Amino acid sequence: MKENSIKMYDKYSVLRVETTINNPREFKIFKKSKEEGRADKWVPMGKSISNIYRYAEVSKAANKKYLDAVALADLNGTCIDEIEKQNGICAI
Repeated sequence: MKENSIKMYDKYSVLRVETTINNPREFKIFKKSKEEGRADKWVPMGKSISNIYRYAEVSKAANKKYLDAVALADLNGTCIDEIEKQNGICAI
């Protein structure tokens, strides 16, 4: 999404998914008003350590959506057959 990204890679035989947030203003964070009578509201997320919990929420949600989409991919073709041969898996 614009300057932010998700990547998947193999590190020491462990599949990893990583979200990089370079422009946090693309996401929202809920701010409570300090003044009485003013409404709480969603505002663009800034680069601040106080927002680290929101970075984790956004990244976790993005990774889950990405993995759910990858899980639905139709795997077929010669590459898949070769991988299955090397891992001793029979293609059905």
